[in-house]
Amino acid sequence: MKMILRKGNLYWECPAPNCGLVRIPVEGSTSGETKWAWNGSLDKPTLTPSVKVTWDFGDPPATHNCCHFNVTDGVIHFHGDCTHDMKNQTIPMPEITEEFRVFLGDD
Repeated sequence: MKMILRKGNLYWECPAPNCGLVRIPVEGSTSGETKWAWNGSLDKPTLTPSVKVTWDFGDPPATHNCCHFNVTDGVIHFHGDCTHDMKNQTIPMPEITEEFRVFLGDD
């Protein structure tokens, strides 16, 4: 399994450096957020449109970070605007670890 579905949100751990937990609201989510289209698979997920996560990290002046990718059939395609060393790479999504399941807690 590559993702966990909880209450209309998909969760997974991005393999890019310093990215961490990703939460994507999909159809059926109770939040008022924009929702991504999802093919319904937790093993070979496809999401549209692309996902772009940005954050500032570190002591002021903080470093601006970006992780921008597409997920197609369980494969992550990192875009060129990523600020980490996986930009422009395509890799299979890693399996969800037991540690990640424990971190998310019970449904």
